Amino acid sequence: HGTHVAGIAAAIANNGKGIVGVDWNASIYSKRLDFSDNTAIYNSIVDAVNQGCHVLNNSWGGATYSTIIRSAFSYAYKMNRVAVVSMGNNNTSSPKYPAAFGQGIIAVGATDNMTVGQAIQIMVHT
Repeated sequence: HGTHVAGIAAAIANNGKGIVGVDWNASIYSKRLDFSDNTAIYNSIVDAVNQGCHVLNNSWGGATYSTIIRSAFSYAYKMNRVAVVSMGNNNTSSPKYPAAFGQGIIAVGATDNMTVGQAIQIMVHT
C-alpha cells in the first residue's frame, strides 16, 4: 500500500510506464517500520524530518495512543512538515492513531454515507 501511495505522489513522468505522480519531481525517502517498537517509529519520523523530508506519508495506524509517537509528530509539526496519516479504509469513525492526534496531522480514510467523527478530515465514499 505504501508503495502505491508513493507512486501516486511522485511517479516519474515521461518514462514510458504509463503513470505520472502528483509531483513527478519529488524525491521519495522510504522507511520500513517495526510497528511493535514505538521508539523505532519515533526515531524513523524524527530521522525523516532531520533528513529534510517535507511531507510525511503514513499509510498505517491503529487503535492505541502512543505518547512517544505523538511526540515525533509534534516535532515534525514544529519543523513545518506536513504529516498525512491514514484513518483506515473500514468506514469507521473510531479514532485511529496517529491520525487522531490532531494538530499537525492531515487524517485521510474511507467512509460510507453514515460515517462521522471528530478526527476525520478528508474522507471518500467507498
